[in-house]
Amino acid sequence: MKTTDTEIPNEQNLFRFENLRVYNKAIEHSVFAKQVLSSSVSSDAEFINKILEASVAIPVYIASGCLKSKMEFIKGLKRAKYTLVESVVHVTIAANLNYITSDVETELRNQLIELVKMIGALINSLRRNNNNNNSNSCE
Repeated sequence: MKTTDTEIPNEQNLFRFENLRVYNKAIEHSVFAKQVLSSSVSSDAEFINKILEASVAIPVYIASGCLKSKMEFIKGLKRAKYTLVESVVHVTIAANLNYITSDVETELRNQLIELVKMIGALINSLRRNNNNNNSNSCE
């Protein structure tokens, strides 16, 4: 069968970001945040939603950046990192307002710390390996 330029690429080529450990860790963080915050007795739904939106934005930035050039991927990773910092602030406020327990705060903070380290290491690796090569970042 002859292929054409309009043929849809196979799924493995489209979603390579799903093979990234940092993406999967970010998904785990989002799921955990959703699980613990959905059961929060807080009547402050708007604040809880901001936390959840930030937790979902992290893997989104990783995934969307991965589909572009290495330099664009780095920019997406930096956006994810800024969102992680925002998430730390949200978690601290949630704990101070007793919306979450200290155990949940500790777990969320540990996840965020791990993600910041992983994203930082990936950014450094991409910069080292760039060698003026602006090819797709997840190859």
